Formats: sequence, structure tokens, C-alpha cells
Amino acid sequence: MKDRTGTVMLRLLPDMNYADGQILHVFQPGSNYAGMEVKRIMTAKHFLVERVREMRQDAGDIRVTTSFPVTETIEAFQKTYQTVNTLLVQLRLPPITFDGAKIIVEYTENGIPFREELATVITDFRGAASQ
Repeated sequence: MKDRTGTVMLRLLPDMNYADGQILHVFQPGSNYAGMEVKRIMTAKHFLVERVREMRQDAGDIRVTTSFPVTETIEAFQKTYQTVNTLLVQLRLPPITFDGAKIIVEYTENGIPFREELATVITDFRGAASQ
């Protein structure tokens, strides 16, 4: 959803799944494992900045002006996965962990200044997946 000039816009991105190359030593970053791009896991903030650079390739002077954790959202994810994490711990496997962030970025595109807010939660299954 956006206005005619794209100055006000709402964009929802699909879930994205990645395989961590640090665990799958046979696969190099950028390759493909079970339909997932292989790349190193990153912080939620870094992930969001990378998305901005991908989506706004003509943007210049990209800068994060505000960044903060999305604590309530992370707590909701922890509650959702509580039963699974209890089972993983009982099986002596690491629990699923979460990292979330909301950032505000400012940049210019074709001489027009923009400000965007982005948020995400990274769900880290590496511990259980590596066993």
C-alpha cells in the first residue's frame, strides 16, 4: 500500500529462511541448502539495514537514526516456543533463541529525503539444527 508518489508506504516482507554457513561447513555463503540461501546469521539490526540496501539500491547516505529492541514481540515469540524449548532442553539440545529490532533509517533517493521504519525478529534454530 502506498500513496501515488511512494512517500507513504507500507510493505510486508515474506518470511525468509537462511541456513547458517558456520554450522554447515560444506556450504559456502551465497550457495543454497534445501532451498535456503546460506549466509552467516546476523543481528536483527544488521539484517534490517541489509534489507534497506537491497530494496533501495538508488538510496544514498543511508543512516540509522534510531534503533531499539522489540522486547514485547520477542517475549511473544518466547511464549509461543516455550513448549518446544522445554522439550529441546529435556533432550539436551539448545533452545530456540530470538533477536529483534526496530530501526528508523533516513536516506536520500533521487534528491528526495526519506525516512523508513523497519522491524523484524530473527528466530535462531541453529542449536537444535546442528545436533
